[in-house]
Amino acid sequence: MKRNQLLPALAIAAIAGLAQGATIDFSHPTQTQAVGSVTAAKMVFGTGSFSITAYGFDDSNHHVSLFAKCCSFDETGLGIKNENDHEISNDFYVQLDLGSIIDAGIKNLSLTFQSVQSGEGYAVYGSNTLGSMGSKLLLSGSLDRAAVSLPQLGPYKYVSITAMGGNDCSPSDILISSAASTTLSVSSVPEPATYAMMGCGMLLLGCARRKRLS
Repeated sequence: MKRNQLLPALAIAAIAGLAQGATIDFSHPTQTQAVGSVTAAKMVFGTGSFSITAYGFDDSNHHVSLFAKCCSFDETGLGIKNENDHEISNDFYVQLDLGSIIDAGIKNLSLTFQSVQSGEGYAVYGSNTLGSMGSKLLLSGSLDRAAVSLPQLGPYKYVSITAMGGNDCSPSDILISSAASTTLSVSSVPEPATYAMMGCGMLLLGCARRKRLS
């Protein structure tokens, strides 16, 4: 690539880095209370401003241990340790703390679920209290391994996920597979390195323009 082509390309790449998407894999926690274990009362996923803390509760709002299924399992994601197949049933919910990503200015978030069989589904509720599932239904569905978007971020610090469907003999059970943001706002990464990246991008564009004019 010629130099007069390289400069604009580098500039565009630098600025584009500000709007890259990000994904959290709920089968691989970055921090747990039991380091090195896939079982813990609290798990942290992601890094920096794009991170989510997860908690497990039963339908009486008592803390229960989470289970991050990975590697050797056919279906992977976040569930409940003592439930069938270590998944989330109708009698439990996983609560995700979205405070970090909301504070970072991230505007959109989608969730993906696994192990959603015929007759099963999931429900996502909004809450501002840890240990309370909340009464505002944000979304529900039965799509397996397909991203579904939360309608909005901001009004609720927490989202609570539980299973729907099934019956007493065969309760529904699901996994939270991943969370993703398709675009991040500039304010979502306000570290000095980000502003330096933006400055370099603008400088490179300016140099390229002067080269063309001279």
